[in-house]
Amino acid sequence: MSALGISLGGLQGASVRFEKAAQRVVANGAAQSESLGAAAGRGSANAPLQGGAPVPAGAQGLLAGDTTAALVELKQSELDFKVNARVAGRVSDLYKETLDLLGGRRDR
Repeated sequence: MSALGISLGGLQGASVRFEKAAQRVVANGAAQSESLGAAAGRGSANAPLQGGAPVPAGAQGLLAGDTTAALVELKQSELDFKVNARVAGRVSDLYKETLDLLGGRRDR
């Protein structure tokens, strides 16, 4: 397999991981939103916010567990995508240089 093929496979893998992680963030956010709404409806509260409004009990773990892991996966897959895109660009430049040298052309 060529270096370009490997980097393109990395781009595809990073895209798939990014999409799955984004789906997890959305799903967890929806679940947290529902639990916050239910907690606010029951009137359970902890410490007040700046404006004096109470914080629902479910709000304290908003970024706990899978949401945090999904956000980390989002960032990691973004970085993986950028690196693989840079590699694909460099390999493409090398292929062009090689063809230019083999073809006897010096101008680009």
